[in-house]
Amino acid sequence: MSDSTLNFYQRPDDIYVIEVQDTSSKTVRDWEAAMIAQQDTLTAPVKRIYDLRQLKGVSVFAVRTAVKLKSRHNAQFVYAAVLTNNRTVTHLVNTAMVIQPGGNFQVFTDEDEAIAWLHEKVPN
Repeated sequence: MSDSTLNFYQRPDDIYVIEVQDTSSKTVRDWEAAMIAQQDTLTAPVKRIYDLRQLKGVSVFAVRTAVKLKSRHNAQFVYAAVLTNNRTVTHLVNTAMVIQPGGNFQVFTDEDEAIAWLHEKVPN
């Protein structure tokens, strides 16, 4: 089994960044566990950047997991900017958003625009 490529960190401006290099089962399971643990403690809006710029595609398992996470009780607190430069990834992210409507997600190709959008939605 391959290792997870999940990496996450908190920026000084309170944006939580999630980066992945693949959407293997191990990476997606680690991502799901980390996001559930965080979501279960949320009581106020949070800002996240999902940096998917290294991905060439997204597994169906990852799309299903994203839909499941968006349906959780505290998902409304998550404001997420999804960074990608790949059309296939953009299409699959948008598909997950359509399947599970609601939430505060937007796809970006420019990191500065994504950060500005997050700060507009959730001021410090």
